[in-house]
Parts: sequence; structure tokens; C-alpha cells
Amino acid sequence: MEGKEELEAKFELLYEAANWLMQLISSDSLKEIDLEPTKGKLHLHFQKAIDYNKSLKRCNLSHFSPDKALRLEGVASNLWNATAIAIKVEKDEAVTQMLCYSRSFICVLLTIHETLMSSINRKLRVIRCYMSTLKVIVDHGWEELYQIINVHLGDNISSLEEAANSFKKEEKTQFKRLKLEFHLFNFQNALSQGNIELAKQFETQANIIGNVKILDPTLLLDLCRMIYNAILTLSEKALGDFDSINYFLQRACDYLGLELPSLKTNIDYSNLRYSILLLLTNNQVNKQVGTWDKSNSASLLGILQDEYPKKLEPYSLGIDFCKKVGDYNVPHEIKEIIMNMVNAVDILPNFDAVIGMVNDFANLDTRLALECLDYIFLDKWNPEKDHKWLEKLFIFRFFLTTQSKHLNNTEIIQSLEEYCNQAEKKLMDVLSKEAMSSVITLLWNSGKKSEKNKRYSESIGFYKIALKHFISQEYADRGKIQRALMSTLIQITEFNECEKLYEKMTTADKHSPLTQLLILKIFINQSDEKSCLECLERIKASERDNSMDTLILAVSECRVSKQLAIKAILTLFKAIESHQAPEEKLVQWSVPTLCLLRYTLQLILKFVEDDQEEVFSYYLLTMQNLLQKALEYLNRIKTMKRFHEMFSSIPQYQEGTSVDEIEWFASTSYNLALKCITENMDDTNGLNFAQLSRKFIQLIPNKEFTFPKSFHYTYWDFRSHLLYLSIIQNRSNRGNSSAFPHLQTESLMLINDITQRRNQKDFKDGCSVNEKEKIDGCLNDAVLLAFEASLQNRDQIKISEILLMTAQWQNPQTENLLADATISMYELPRGLFIETIGPLIQRNVDNHLIDEFKICQWLRNFLDCALTLGKTLQLDLTERLLRRIEEPLSDLDIPNTAQLKQETEMIATLSWNQGINSIIKGEKALGMAWCRTSIQFASIYSKHLEKQLQELWNSLTSSVELNCIQPMTNSTTK
Repeated sequence: MEGKEELEAKFELLYEAANWLMQLISSDSLKEIDLEPTKGKLHLHFQKAIDYNKSLKRCNLSHFSPDKALRLEGVASNLWNATAIAIKVEKDEAVTQMLCYSRSFICVLLTIHETLMSSINRKLRVIRCYMSTLKVIVDHGWEELYQIINVHLGDNISSLEEAANSFKKEEKTQFKRLKLEFHLFNFQNALSQGNIELAKQFETQANIIGNVKILDPTLLLDLCRMIYNAILTLSEKALGDFDSINYFLQRACDYLGLELPSLKTNIDYSNLRYSILLLLTNNQVNKQVGTWDKSNSASLLGILQDEYPKKLEPYSLGIDFCKKVGDYNVPHEIKEIIMNMVNAVDILPNFDAVIGMVNDFANLDTRLALECLDYIFLDKWNPEKDHKWLEKLFIFRFFLTTQSKHLNNTEIIQSLEEYCNQAEKKLMDVLSKEAMSSVITLLWNSGKKSEKNKRYSESIGFYKIALKHFISQEYADRGKIQRALMSTLIQITEFNECEKLYEKMTTADKHSPLTQLLILKIFINQSDEKSCLECLERIKASERDNSMDTLILAVSECRVSKQLAIKAILTLFKAIESHQAPEEKLVQWSVPTLCLLRYTLQLILKFVEDDQEEVFSYYLLTMQNLLQKALEYLNRIKTMKRFHEMFSSIPQYQEGTSVDEIEWFASTSYNLALKCITENMDDTNGLNFAQLSRKFIQLIPNKEFTFPKSFHYTYWDFRSHLLYLSIIQNRSNRGNSSAFPHLQTESLMLINDITQRRNQKDFKDGCSVNEKEKIDGCLNDAVLLAFEASLQNRDQIKISEILLMTAQWQNPQTENLLADATISMYELPRGLFIETIGPLIQRNVDNHLIDEFKICQWLRNFLDCALTLGKTLQLDLTERLLRRIEEPLSDLDIPNTAQLKQETEMIATLSWNQGINSIIKGEKALGMAWCRTSIQFASIYSKHLEKQLQELWNSLTSSVELNCIQPMTNSTTK
């Protein structure tokens, strides 16, 4: 047992701890400090206080001064009041929990005070303080702290239980009430934790109905509110079974039915009973069918609707109940419920909810739902006072009807027609802009949907309703609806109706480009070309922003007549050229304009196909202008795109021009250039088309494509370039020799471009045999153009460069082209001819990819030219050719045999003449060699020529001193 001094020392320590805690709370320091160390310190003081109280109970307390006890009570009371105030205002969860823990310490201090100055009232006060603290803890769900407080509170109640028989009546009542509250708090905590069985035990211990005499309305209402909130929490957390939840809700309803004075007059009673009864009814109605109690649900619904007829939710639950019952009469039963609701509930505060219920009902039966809605609209509200709400119903009526899944469009239109007849009489004021716009939008969308599905009569019905005077009389864009109706009437060829509608339009709407477009369609249908052109002119002359876009559409409509289409296109281009439009408008117009350009060109080409040359000549300039315009548009679009990349303020081109479309223009230009050539048109025409083809092709960003697509466009770029150069060459050949230098330069540049493309990695890796042949063909054509231009320019340096370049390719086709070009150019100086053809023979005389006939032909021309110039030649080329052709010529079936025979005879003759010339010049050995070679060439095909040459040789040797040289006879040659 502790001594007096030790007990007094511990008392002072507890007193100081209370003051320390008071300082923390009163200075609001709990928010600024680390709570964990503080909580640990408080926990030590809490345990010391409990131990101290136990020690006091084992000691003689006579030596304790009453002043100390009063001092302890004072600090505990002040500390209690400070925590009570702090808990009310504190929002931080952790700080509030710390304050509740502080209260538990205060409760122990008050227990010590009661031990020092024992009385029943003080004991009851301690329990009340514990109960007050426990209530806050249970409400917050702090389970750990709840367990701590609950143990000490239970101990205090148990200690009083033994002496309860000696309590005065008032004290007994207080104690009994405190025990009841203790069981209720335990019940609340167990229920909120989802521990249903424990909650039922505490409810049994509380014996609410048995203790009704000690209950007051506030405690009972708090109990029922606690049950309701706990059930909501369990439902949110999906804790507790369905039956248990309904059990407690039913118990709460039972408690609220107890006969307790002033209970039903309490301000909170009605709303709380309604909330609990509504939740219980909702749970019962929505219970799974297998365990559903239909009669209980009906009974609860009846109670709800009888006690709360002006509440909306019971009617909503009634509808759910009807749907769940699911008999054949469900739609009519739901209608009855809604009608009862409409007559009982104040609709205006519950407008959205009422509308929502009618909307849901419409998914089940639109006609009955519309009857409910029309009843509200026609019979429930004052048209002057409630115009705003009538408008909302008016809009909703159109929404519900047009979106119906149960009515077809014909029924929808009929329903709206009948409704409009009644609504026009009911509405006293003009519709607001919002209501007007909403209704017209619904009708517009329905009309357009029907029009899209080619249900034109339905579409007309929707548009006509939208044009009713009371609906659209103030609508700013009424002309738009009139045009939509006119467009639909045109679809069913109701032109008379269109004209009547047109007369009803305002002057401004009549002059609208879109209106004129519709009138144009009528004139087109009537084949009235003059009136069509007048419409086009009126659209063109309009200053409205959409005039150009409309004109483009109008021109598109003119496609039904070739003559009208061409005139319309010309009108369009005049408009574009005269129209001062910003760049962003050009971007918007370009794609339809390109389509029209393409269409017009196709139209003219069809004319040309039908009527041939005369029509082609007539439209030649027109086609060139159309293609030029297409090129201008594409270039401007390209520029706009580039600007947009640099400056975000420039509008980006949105429509997108396809590469295929550009390719079409390029191809058309190319084919027109070819046609100009075949029709022997002026070279200028072909040249212009060829240039256009090149420019179109160059607009295609072929680098953005992968192989082989990129090769395709590159190849056509080369072909269009070659066509352009070919036409320049034709013009030059016809007398314009000044173009040859330009042709030479351009051709050499093209050779360089083609060579670079051939050497690129993607071409080498990806090209097929066919693609290689194509690009090689381009290269040969370019080389030939450059070579012929160099020959015409007598540019020996460029000729030599081309020969040197082509020598590396070892391409027989190229060699043939170069040789043929050289031989065919008769006006070429003979010296330049020898210097050009000589290297070609030199490098190909042993090339078996070039046939013998070609080599013989080249050599014959070479020898002939040398004789003409009197030039002495060496024998090497002739002897090499002789060796090459000796073997295959034994086969008489080789190609070109007759031509080859002729060439060899000519070579033999020319070689003989070359030999004679050499002998005359004193070069006897060389001359003899030429003569021998001549006889050998003659022996291949012509025995007669061989004999003649042999005789000439014999005659020659007898008259000239050639004895020292023995000629080679035919036998020795063999």
C-alpha cells in the first residue's frame, strides 16, 4: 500500500498533466505539433490515472483535503468544456480523435474525484461523460478508441449495478436511461460495422419497447436516425444481408409507431419516418423475385401513398411495383399512378422528376405517356402565369414524340398535328427563342432523317409542322426550313407546290443563292436552259458569303446537259476571277472547283471522241485554259499549306486533294500533247500540254511515298519531260534551229536526273525487271535527244562526252540508237561523222549483242565517208569484222541474209577502192592488204564479185610492179 506522500505526489503529477493538456487545447496547439508523441504521452498519463484511482480505493482517504478534490474537479471540468468546444469546431479527423482520447483521460480524472468525494450523482456524471465521448467515437467509427472507452464505461456501469437497489427513484431512472443509451451505442457500433448478430443482441438488451417509459422523443428519434444512417452505410459498403437490413428498418418503423408523448409532433418525426419507410419500401419492391413478398410491398406502398400523398417517390415506387408484377394491364396501371401523382403532387418543384417518369413511361407506351403529358399541359397550368413551364412541356412533348420507338413517322406527324391544334390555343404568348429553336431542331432532324431515307412525304410533314405560324413566326432562319421543304418537294416533282412556297418567302430569302439553286433544279427538270443561266447569273451576282459555294453546287447540277454544263463552268470561272475572296475561301472552293474542272474536261473529251478533229480544234484552247486553272488552284493550295506550317494564323486546307486527282490532270495533259502530235497540230499546243503534264506531276510529293509508288511518279515525270523535249526537237527540226542549244542542255540535265535515280539505294533494292527496263528506256530516249541535239549543234565536245558515258553502259540498244542517229543525219559534216561513228564501230565490232548486219551497215557508211574525204584508213576495223562474220555466214538461215549480203558486197567494193587509193598514194603494202580484204569479203556471199575482183587484181599486178607481193587468193583465205 502506497504512503500518503507518494499518493499526494502522484496527485500533483496528474494535476500538472491536466494543466499541460489544458494548455495544448486552449492554445490550439494540437494542429501544429506531431500528434503521435503527444498521444503517447497522454496514454501514459491515462494509465497512471487509472492506476492511481485503483490505489485510492485501497487506501484510507481521510487524510485527503477536500480542497484538492475540488481543485481536481475544477481542472477536469474546465478541460471537459474546452474539449467540447474544440470537438464542435474541429474539422481535422486526427485532431478530433486526439480530443476524444483527451476526454477519456478527463473521465478518469472525474472518476478519481468521485472516489475522493463519493456520491451517486458523481458516479452518474462520470457515466454520462463516458457516454458523451462514446457517442462521438461511434459516430466517427474509431473502433480502437471505442474498445478502450467501452471497457471503462462498462466497468463503471457494472459497479453501479450492484448498488442500484439503494438508488432513489430519480437516480434509478437516470441510471436505467444511461444503461439504455449504453446498449444503444453498442447497437449502433455493431450495426455500422456490419455485425448483424451482435447488433441484434444489443438491441435485445436495450429492450426499447419495454423501456418506452424512460425514453424521450429526442432519444428515440436519434435511435431511428442512427439505424437509418447505419443501414445506408451498410448498403453503400454492400455489408449485411437483405433480410437483416429490412429487419432493422422495420424495427425503426415500429419504434416510431410507439405511443410516446410529443413524438409525432416533433419537427423531425415526419421526415424521418418518411425516409425510413421509403427505404424499406424500396428494398421490398426491388427485392429479388424468388424472395419477394408482393403483399408486403403493396402494403408498404399503400402506407406511403396514404401518409405522404404529396411526395413524389411513392408514385415512382408504385410504377416499379407495377412493372415487377408484370400483368397485361401494366401500361394502364402506370398511367393511373402518374395521373394520381399529377393531381396530388406540386409539379413545379418536382418538374424534372415528373418529366423523367413520363419519359420512362414513354419507353413502355408512348401513346399513354403522351396522354399524361397532354393532361398536364392542357389542364394543370395557367397559360398566362405558367407560360415558362408550358414552354418546357411543349418542347418535351415534341422531343418525346419525335424520339418515340413505338410510333412510326406517319403516326408521329399525326400526333404532332393534333397537339399543335390544341397548343396553339393554349399558349398565350409567342414562343421564346429557346423553345422555338429546340422544337424546330427536333423537327428539322426528323425531316432530314426521313429525307435521307428517301421518305419524302414524311419529311414534308415534319417541315410543314415546323413552318406553322405559332412555332416559327419569329424564327430568324425560317427561310432555311422553307428551302428544305422546297428541296423535298422537288424530289417528288411537286413543282407547283414549290412555286407557291416560293411566293410565301420573304424577298431576302427569295434572293438567297440557296433558294436560287433550288429554282435552278426546277428549270433543269423543265429543260429551260435560258432560265437556268439566269439563275446562275443571279447566284453569281449575289454578295452573300455563300454565293460562291452555292454557284459551285449549281454548276454541278448542270451536268445533265453537256451544253449547259460547259456554259455553267464558264460562268463559274468568271465568278472566281472577279470575286475578291480571301485566301481561306479559295481553300474551301478549290476541291469542288477541281472536280468541276475535271468533269468539264471529261465532257469535252467525250465531245472530241464523238465528233473527232473539228471539235478537238474548237475546244483546244478551252481545255488548255481549264488545265491551267487546275494547276493554279493546286499551286495555291500547296502555298497555303506551306504558309499554315509557318504561320498558325493561316487557315489550314482541310478538304484534301488526292494524288490520284493530280495524276489524272497530268495524264490528261500528256495524252492531249500526244494527240496534238498525231493530229499534226501546231507544236505550240503540244508543247503547252506537255509542260502542264510536267508541272502537274511535279506537284505530287513522290518522296513521301515508298517504293514502288514513288518510282511510278518519278517515271512519269521523266516521260512527261521526254515528251516535252521531243516536241521541242520536232519544232527545231522544222526550222527553229535556235532551240537546239536549249534542247541539248535540258536533255543532259534529264540524263543526270535519271542516272541519279538509277543509282539510289531504294531503286537498286526494290526495282523489278520491268521497272528497270522502263527507266532504261527513259535514259536511252534522253541520251538520244541530247546526242541528236549535240550533232545538230556540231558540239564535238558534248558528242565525245556522250560517247564516253555510254561506252560504260555496254547497252546494245543505246549503241544502235547512237549509230542510227549519226548515220541518218545526212547534213552532218563528213569529218564529224567519221569521228562519231568510228568509236561506235571500234567498241562494238566484237560485240555479239549487236547483229552483223548493223555492224556491216555502220562500217559501210564509215568506209564510204572516208573515201569521199580521200582519207586513208587502217585495216583493223575491217579485218576484225571479217573475222567475226566468217563463221555465222555459213548458216544461210541467219536473219537479214539478203541485206547482209548486200552490205558485204558494198564493203568489198569500198575496201577495193580504199586499196586502190592507197596504192596510188604510194602506200603499196596497205593497198595490197585492202585489196586482199576486199576479195575475202566478196568470197563470203558473191562468187561472181570475187571472180571479178580477182581478175582485176591479176590485171593490176601485171601492169604495176607488185611482183614482190603475192596476193592472197580465195583458197589461202579460207
